[in-house]
Amino acid sequence: MKILIFLLYIITTSLTISYAQSNCVPHQIILLFKNDPTTLYQQALSDPDCLAASTCVDLHPFARTGRYTSDCGETVSALIERFKDHPELELCEPNHYKQTCNTLPIETALPNDPLFKNQWSLHNTRQQPISIAGADINFIEAQSLLKHLSPTSTPSVVGVIDSGFDISHPDLKNNLWNNPSEIPDNGIDDDGNGYIDDNHGYDFINNSGDLSRTSAEIANHGTHVAGIIAAQTDNSIGISGIAPHTQLILLRISSDGFSIDNDKAIEAYHYLANLKKNHNIPIVAANASYGGYTSYSMIELHAIHQMNLENITLCAAAGNDSLNIDETANNHYPASYPLANIIAIGATTPANQRAFFSNYGTNTISIAHLEKTFFPLYQTTDMATYQE
Repeated sequence: MKILIFLLYIITTSLTISYAQSNCVPHQIILLFKNDPTTLYQQALSDPDCLAASTCVDLHPFARTGRYTSDCGETVSALIERFKDHPELELCEPNHYKQTCNTLPIETALPNDPLFKNQWSLHNTRQQPISIAGADINFIEAQSLLKHLSPTSTPSVVGVIDSGFDISHPDLKNNLWNNPSEIPDNGIDDDGNGYIDDNHGYDFINNSGDLSRTSAEIANHGTHVAGIIAAQTDNSIGISGIAPHTQLILLRISSDGFSIDNDKAIEAYHYLANLKKNHNIPIVAANASYGGYTSYSMIELHAIHQMNLENITLCAAAGNDSLNIDETANNHYPASYPLANIIAIGATTPANQRAFFSNYGTNTISIAHLEKTFFPLYQTTDMATYQE
């Protein structure tokens, strides 16, 4: 016990001395008077040994506060010790320094991913002749902000509803969601959600949790989209994902990489809503890079509404046919459904203009992404290299 008290004394004393010397104005303290300060009080506080060199100044006539400065070399600790029991004072404290709360510094170091230089949508430095520098998503600034936030033990989860995926891709495999309640490949629906072995998501085409069965051609689009969202960053491989710390739930709904039966999309929406509602998976969003002009469906609307009830945002493609989807005849679903959790997304160019092919509509489209985010992820070759 004596040793502990001695250590505490040493630590406390060291902190006090360091604090007084580096974090406050030297030879100065702040006072709180019991009553309004007067000349009499100020004189009473003066040190007779260096009266001419010491001053006590009112900080505010109604605040009962004062600032006492000694030019006799008296330390802050000594001043506090001298005045702490003064009968006219409630408090005496060091005059602490503070720092202005500036915006966070922007760390300009770029990711070391070799294809990042081509990703003008993340960091536009006029890589193309028509480009406008800065016409990007402010990726560097966003990553800088993330570095200053407290890390969380539970990363956000995003559903990618698409054609298929290369789950062994070196830039994706470490960012796949792992179902915490499912035992891989045991043929049992361990978590009771209705899907067997859905370790990283589900293949609704083959009714299987095995996402490795998709051919390279069919999986290209889904792998591309997944990479844009969450490719690992700063790993000296490929590209940089927009949200590289996100976990991806992969949901295959296309049999050929082009066409989608609406029931598959609807099932994927319910799958995500159920995971969050009944299994506490922290899903924040889902991506839907697909749509149709004649596919209005109350059942699909209901399914997306279930996601809305669980605060899952659906990022839906506005379409690539240069149409005004505010017009009823051109409505593009799911982007055109009137639900608060749907963000309809168009496309822009390196010159910060609408891409010629992008659908548009001031009432429907929420934001525009940067078209052709080169270089996307594709299926890797046998040598695990990128196809450019």
